[in-house]
Amino acid sequence: MAQLVVPSKENEFSPPVRSVSLGPDKDSKGWTRLIYFDSLMQFLDSKLEEGVE
Repeated sequence: MAQLVVPSKENEFSPPVRSVSLGPDKDSKGWTRLIYFDSLMQFLDSKLEEGVE
């Protein structure tokens, strides 16, 4: 799931599923990542259309 929502080298720093991180500040742990449901569904639908299961 992280590869779908977090910018990384594997996804060319452009994740296919939209998300947002919520946390106290950038240096602390305990962040929460919220995934946009519509974005996730669009990604999954596109994979079904391509024939990937």
